[in-house]
Amino acid sequence: MKKVVHIGYPKNFSTSLQRNFFSLHPDVFHLGIGLEDNLGYFDDVVDTIFELYLKTSKNFLFEREFPRLKVHIEKLIQKAENSSKKVLSVSSEHLSFSFTFDSIDFNEKLKRLKALFGEDLGFIMIIRNQFEVFKSLYRESVRVGYIGSFAEYIYSVYKYQDRSYYFDFSYDLVFKAIEKEFGKDSCSVFLFEDYRNEKSKSMIMSESKVKLINDLCDSIGVEYLEVDFEHYNEALTDNEIRMKSQLNKNARHDLGEQLYGAAEKHRLKKYLIIDLKLVEAESILYEDVIKKRSLIAEAKSAMSNSEKVKLDYYCSPEISEKMKIYFEAANHNFQELSGIQLPSSYFNLNF
Repeated sequence: MKKVVHIGYPKNFSTSLQRNFFSLHPDVFHLGIGLEDNLGYFDDVVDTIFELYLKTSKNFLFEREFPRLKVHIEKLIQKAENSSKKVLSVSSEHLSFSFTFDSIDFNEKLKRLKALFGEDLGFIMIIRNQFEVFKSLYRESVRVGYIGSFAEYIYSVYKYQDRSYYFDFSYDLVFKAIEKEFGKDSCSVFLFEDYRNEKSKSMIMSESKVKLINDLCDSIGVEYLEVDFEHYNEALTDNEIRMKSQLNKNARHDLGEQLYGAAEKHRLKKYLIIDLKLVEAESILYEDVIKKRSLIAEAKSAMSNSEKVKLDYYCSPEISEKMKIYFEAANHNFQELSGIQLPSSYFNLNF
């Protein structure tokens, strides 16, 4: 049985693929994420593996819990092999990058994946012009509590590159790390720009099929699946993002918390209950979610009748130029390593 890990990247169709492809394909035994809801996993143990042990857990804790986690995964692999399915899949964009500063290193994630699932893993990586992803991640960060401007956000990503997601978007390093750990041809790469029409914002079709789904099916060896490629995370407008960033300053949550807080802590629910035997009231566990939704509703209401103004993506020209030089060089390296020709936009990066 083929074992496949879809690592994203973020803002590159991930939720739609999790909900509409991996979790629905009759030939795919999917462990999550995306089963029944955006955060749904096959079971609670798989939930804790991807929301903690492959995301933020210190090595001491991972090594202590590893034996039971390994046994659990082996049982699931056996269950998948005994089924009529052809592919075992897992999917999490948090495997590809560090959304918060407390995430473990990418290379450590690979080592843990190998220890848990074996060395015969295949990877699916969907990449995109880095500067476009950074703009999308700023919008997502504001949605999840970030209080600063885009300029402050990019400055922070660059300044704290030792712990931010900066190097996670050096596709050459990521591709090389995967092939070093799992062997040549273990990583299939797809380009975001090949699959979405930027003018209409719709999925590109080929012979009445969604091109991305058709190419993914060919890659993992399953029949094409007719999908309704629905978008599950409603994007906030530029006006709403601007208003939400202002509201975040007075009602801090998630990314706006102090250093010893945690963003999206509701995602640790299964770990707290099952592993730590720590049961918190729903009002505490989902405090940030409730606050976030309330602020989004307030931002939408405040901006409902406002004139549309484009979000300002200005940032320090010095920082922007440094990042441009670095990532364009990384993209050249990626082309040489992978043999994949990148669009010209990857060598003309601008915010």
